[in-house]
Amino acid sequence: MDEPDVEIRARAKADEVVHRRTPDAAAGGGAEPRGRCESGSERVNLPERVREGDAYRDVEITFRVAARLDDPE
Repeated sequence: MDEPDVEIRARAKADEVVHRRTPDAAAGGGAEPRGRCESGSERVNLPERVREGDAYRDVEITFRVAARLDDPE
């Protein structure tokens, strides 16, 4: 995507994370009435799918969502 009109980033860091149950999470965005949207995450020491009861140390996750609106015609 070229330069987005809107961009939001969030970052979380932790010394240790233990999931007592497997999380069921989803995130995304949209651009209305016309536009493009993209989102994604970058993880450090944290797999895409975590396992219940496993300990993950020195973790960091950055989530980004960006949108570009089309020119009205």
